[in-house]
Amino acid sequence: MWTLSWEMYGSMIIFLVLGLTASCKHFWRRLILLSLAWYYFKAGYFLCQFLFVSGALLAELSLFMNATKTGGAKASVPYSAGQSRWRWRIQEYWPLGMALLALFLASSPPENQTYAPYSRTIYFFFEDYITTEGGLSSSTSLRLT
Repeated sequence: MWTLSWEMYGSMIIFLVLGLTASCKHFWRRLILLSLAWYYFKAGYFLCQFLFVSGALLAELSLFMNATKTGGAKASVPYSAGQSRWRWRIQEYWPLGMALLALFLASSPPENQTYAPYSRTIYFFFEDYITTEGGLSSSTSLRLT
């Protein structure tokens, strides 16, 4: 139940931003969403709102990508001799790779991340490179020396 207030606040921010920018051109809406995402990321305390705004940016990217392609999903293209084999594999299998990465990251436990070596590595990587300048609030007590 403790996340309900954060989710409601994030939803209201997205509702207000999309409501206010509905009549704007796509460029300005994307710029406003990107600015908000940058602000919420740098503020540190508002990381939950950063995730909501990032979701809106991803939805905007999805709409843009669907508007620019012709028709439905892209059909699988067989490998041709003049094409780089690695480039073809990346183009063909990147959604599967991203899904496997997401499952791996989601397997990290929400508490006591330092017990298993794989979750400790994930936790400290996110603390050092992904989170904002202040890091995670409980990270100093979990560092192994």
